[in-house]
Amino acid sequence: MLTSRLGFALVFHGILICSITVAQENRPATRPSALTATITGIEGIVQVRATEDAAWQKATVGMKLTEGAEFRTGPRSAVRFEIPPGQTITLDRLGTVKLIEAIQSGQSVKTDVGMKYGRVRYDVEAAGLSHDSTIHSPGSALAVRGTRVSLYDQPPFAPVATSLEGRAQFRNARRQMVRFGGRAKTTLESESTSPAQAALAQSMLQNPELQRTEQQIRELSFLFTHGGAVFGNVAASNVPVRDVDLPGLLGGNLDFVLRWSQPRGADLNLFVRTPVGETFGNPPFILSLFPGNRDIGRLLEENFPQRSPSGGSVGLNHIGPQGFELASFDRRPPAGLYVVGAYNFIFSETPVDTTGLPKVRFRLEAFLNGVRQPLLLNLEEAVAGTEPPEFGFVFRDRVAITELAATALTITPSGAAPPVRQTTTARPTRAAAAQPSKPTPLPTRQFMTRKRD
Repeated sequence: MLTSRLGFALVFHGILICSITVAQENRPATRPSALTATITGIEGIVQVRATEDAAWQKATVGMKLTEGAEFRTGPRSAVRFEIPPGQTITLDRLGTVKLIEAIQSGQSVKTDVGMKYGRVRYDVEAAGLSHDSTIHSPGSALAVRGTRVSLYDQPPFAPVATSLEGRAQFRNARRQMVRFGGRAKTTLESESTSPAQAALAQSMLQNPELQRTEQQIRELSFLFTHGGAVFGNVAASNVPVRDVDLPGLLGGNLDFVLRWSQPRGADLNLFVRTPVGETFGNPPFILSLFPGNRDIGRLLEENFPQRSPSGGSVGLNHIGPQGFELASFDRRPPAGLYVVGAYNFIFSETPVDTTGLPKVRFRLEAFLNGVRQPLLLNLEEAVAGTEPPEFGFVFRDRVAITELAATALTITPSGAAPPVRQTTTARPTRAAAAQPSKPTPLPTRQFMTRKRD
């Protein structure tokens, strides 16, 4: 009797398993469904196209787009589009993104956004769903595991990922996947290997005792991610600033860049003479060690102004060994002739015998809205009329302590430098920079040429 009951139970169990298996095999599989992106906000100039082969057209609120669509924004512009359920993507100014994939399969949502350049913010608010979302860019990738994240990648700027709330994974410049984020805002740069490293840099940038300019903050960010050191407003670094690093450091409408390399260090100082008679630049480094000192501040304002009323300002005071200094105009620069140069530690109008003193080689460049501008390579000879003007994108020279050298360029009212004949190479020049009419370390008055050996 027991045997028959056991046999019946086994047979019934087998029939039940077979029935469940057949039911599962006959149940229709859940097919992924494509999701549609709807534009919900526009600011400024925004264009879209359905595919990369289609023509760009003006974007409008309410426009619906599917996989393969591309979005791009102009200056001071932004576009916001939503992908149900609960996904919001915002593209900031001067950016381009492509909606590579957007599908939902059951309780799983997969989204892949490709960003050529720009800044994208990604918000996920749908609860109860599994999100597999990624933002790709040429320099990084951000895997979205949280609810509010953003990725900034403006080649050749260093990519920066931010988690406003929730967890995320970021592929840094070393191609390492770094987990970061949580309940509080966390920022991670491409050179960072952990959020703690980035947080340390941010805490130093936000020191309330020092009033940092935007230019100085950009330089500090570069230094902290490349092992540099800062003492007051004096910076030291063993890592050279490469051409690919410059866009992340330039921030003005008009930028001047001074770079040099000296193994034992050197205090080269950048100065700019504007078309309206202003002169600003960096002083000898010893005066930049105490940025909060009021007496030194008054001395700098009177003799070594670091800002000009027309909107120019200079960044940190670098001493090498791999040195660079930057001066920028945060608004439209005055039109006319600019004289830009460098002096070694301190300038002396009275000639000083520099025989035997090391001369530090340097290079100067100018950028207007991020575009290199031609510089006058033979200032002294051109002013004297002994040579026709020669132009190139890089001015090179060398100076010993107390010496200075400079170049010049013209900015027109439209903002663009006038067309010039450029030389094939930016040869070192014996051109003397302009010097002031009275002895001061930093030129602040009229300029005239002087002959250098």
